[in-house]
Amino acid sequence: MKIKILLVDDDKSTRLIIEKKLSLKGYRIVTAESGAKALEILKNGGIDMVLLDHFMPEMDGMETYKKIKEEVSPSLPVVMMTGNSSLDVAVEFMRLGGKDYLQKPAGWDMLELRIEQVMEKEGLLAQTREAKNARVIAEEANRAKSEFLANMSHELKTPMHAILSFAEIGLGKVETADREKIKGYLERIAEGGKRLNILLGDLLEMAELEAGRIELHPREMNLKEIAQSAIGRLVEPAKEKSISLEMLPSDINLTAFFDGEKIIQVIGRMLGNAIKFAPKESTIIISFDEMLIPSKEDGPDVPAVVISVRDNGIGLPEDELETVFDKFAISSKTNNGAGGKGLGLAISKEIVLTHGGQIWSENNKDGGAKFSVALPRDQLVKQVAVL
Repeated sequence: MKIKILLVDDDKSTRLIIEKKLSLKGYRIVTAESGAKALEILKNGGIDMVLLDHFMPEMDGMETYKKIKEEVSPSLPVVMMTGNSSLDVAVEFMRLGGKDYLQKPAGWDMLELRIEQVMEKEGLLAQTREAKNARVIAEEANRAKSEFLANMSHELKTPMHAILSFAEIGLGKVETADREKIKGYLERIAEGGKRLNILLGDLLEMAELEAGRIELHPREMNLKEIAQSAIGRLVEPAKEKSISLEMLPSDINLTAFFDGEKIIQVIGRMLGNAIKFAPKESTIIISFDEMLIPSKEDGPDVPAVVISVRDNGIGLPEDELETVFDKFAISSKTNNGAGGKGLGLAISKEIVLTHGGQIWSENNKDGGAKFSVALPRDQLVKQVAVL
């Protein structure tokens, strides 16, 4: 929202100069050559502030100001511009309720300063800042939406292209190709279909999470048992790279309040990423800890159980430790086609936040990355079954 200023001065050159200068500063300027014209404009509304020259024919600045108070608004901020010999007029103007005055000739810095001081007093600057912030947020949201749709389109087209291509090849060779060839085409089609199904499932889940429509079934559960279930689902992918999944012993209480299936999904994604980027014949460490999640309000911090998954792969650049949880994020270190982009960690983040927990990543001192999730031990007061 731009501040709209009415500039009232009978001298055309003065109006043009001030209008140009203030427009460059981001103000919307409306001009009037007389007091009568100014009143006509003001009665139509929409003016935030008035810059008023005193020495004008027919109706001078003081008379115009009195009529503004009587016929338009007694609270409209008005700044009087007076000559050097008219300080008595300035004093009378301020006594009647004028916001400020400037002696002519005034420098541009002084004029801008006085305008800002008046706007600050009237709360107009705060409104302008809020409007600018809202516009920036809206523009960023639109940019993110466009980027998301572009990424989603690309990710969906890749498996769809494979499905259509191998289907067309198979149809063209169904009478001539041997059974092994046809089998190969069908396997490629099946692979593309599975990938497409995963992408569509992730997209729907992300949309439901962001809309607050995911149904949770939280209860008190043991995080170690849930982690063991997640590990069991990924034993085969780990074996293919001769990777060991080692869970460190822990003597702390590992019970927390969460939806077991959703957290298996989160831990599974952390383990899946670790397996994907860890070198062959390496070890992935799963460990547990406890911490306090800082309260967002005035209440006490929230006791939480922490699970961490640590690999000794290539790690993450320091400036990507937070953005790795963004939709379709891909690290500059792994931008080589090994696994592609997706929604996995973004979905994990939304699930954890919905539980009132925290999720973060960090680099190990001796190489590799560590992903951690903290889950509240107790049910949050505001927790409901369907969020």
